[in-house]
Amino acid sequence: MPNSRNKNVIIIVIDTLRKDYASMLEHVLEKEGFVSYENVIAPSSWTIPSHASIFTGLYPLIHGAHETLHVKLPNIKLRRGRSLLLPTILSKYGFNTYLLTANPLIHPAYGFLGFRYRYEPKYLSFAFHGLLTAKERLLLSGILMKYAPKNKFETIEKLVRRRAYKLLMKLAIETFMNKLYLNFIKKWSREKGAKDILNKLKNLNFSSKKANFIFINLMEVHGPHPIRGRVTTLDALKGEVDMRVIASWRYYYRRQVDYITRIILKFIDVFNEKNLLDNSLIIVTSDHGELLGEDGRIGHGTFLYDELLRVPLLIKYPPHVSIKEASDTYEYKYVSLTKIRSLVLKFVRDRLYSDEFLYSDTVFAESFGIPNPIPYCSESDKSLLNSLEKYRLAIYYNGFKGLFNVSESKFEELKNYNNEEAPKDIIEVMRTKVIRYLDRATKFIKFSELLK
Repeated sequence: MPNSRNKNVIIIVIDTLRKDYASMLEHVLEKEGFVSYENVIAPSSWTIPSHASIFTGLYPLIHGAHETLHVKLPNIKLRRGRSLLLPTILSKYGFNTYLLTANPLIHPAYGFLGFRYRYEPKYLSFAFHGLLTAKERLLLSGILMKYAPKNKFETIEKLVRRRAYKLLMKLAIETFMNKLYLNFIKKWSREKGAKDILNKLKNLNFSSKKANFIFINLMEVHGPHPIRGRVTTLDALKGEVDMRVIASWRYYYRRQVDYITRIILKFIDVFNEKNLLDNSLIIVTSDHGELLGEDGRIGHGTFLYDELLRVPLLIKYPPHVSIKEASDTYEYKYVSLTKIRSLVLKFVRDRLYSDEFLYSDTVFAESFGIPNPIPYCSESDKSLLNSLEKYRLAIYYNGFKGLFNVSESKFEELKNYNNEEAPKDIIEVMRTKVIRYLDRATKFIKFSELLK
């Protein structure tokens, strides 16, 4: 067991922050001694699979915490690879482990275990989850998936037949409150839990005799944002979001980025007051990005656009740790968020000498369909939704990005970031890498299932 005394690890995830909107954050943190990394790729375009990858070091296909055609929220959770969870391992090493999250999905109910202390601002629960409990949402999700009601009246009929009267009543109240809430978010404040977490952090006493692992998720950049008009999940999936809504979303997204940048500096001040700066590895990143009108869409999940996958990554190494930086020589190499776990463990085990291991010539990102159930849609919309319910894999390699439809075994897109003409065999090279990854992932899954 490594000697972890006087070592601290702090990870701050600014949920939903895309790379091309993070320049101000990078600028202010570089002044604080952080190293900013380029070509950082999130393994997924939404929260649960991406966080599961950060904690386990595995891609979504392997850890399994992702959507499928038949598995949607709220019953998506991390089940495979729990023994690899970073907070669990650090607890065994003697760390005090803290989870301070404004995101209700980062919770033990979704498989994020190993934290001895957990805090979440309770007043945010309705904003992101409504009145229903996880069990009630699971029951409702099962009914929607089994019967596929065409409208609200058919849903009510199925709930009455199941004698789910309490669920029906809470659903009616939630629907009414949602209408009020839509009016409320037109005046939605900048604050979505960060100040509560900051105040809680100030009141915590961190032991100087034990190491501390502090994981923080901040939701200020995450929607909902005030909008002019109304938009549904189906509108966003179809790329039919009104331009007024897009303009509002962009404006408030940028405003929130500016706001959370100032809040992050206050977190740095608190770490300094707690004497945590000089002996801590501090990582600031995001779990995924956000669509802000690209192809008429807003939000995140399902798609594998660059705007959803390219995220900031800033690392402050402790003064006593001398790091050889390799970024200048790696123009077309990539950093996957799956490497954060290795970074932390190398630091804890006194094996962190260079950041070269962060870089790979090939990284992946994955989508398995639509995370949320879509309860009502027309027959014409069903064909679109069915086309999105595929396993797709984005591969970044040597200045190129390929979008591979695994379900149909074909490349749907090739993007060239180089100024040079693409080699004739680039598709075959990338196909070989995809097949090799899928083969290794399948073997790992089979082996892990044997260990259960």
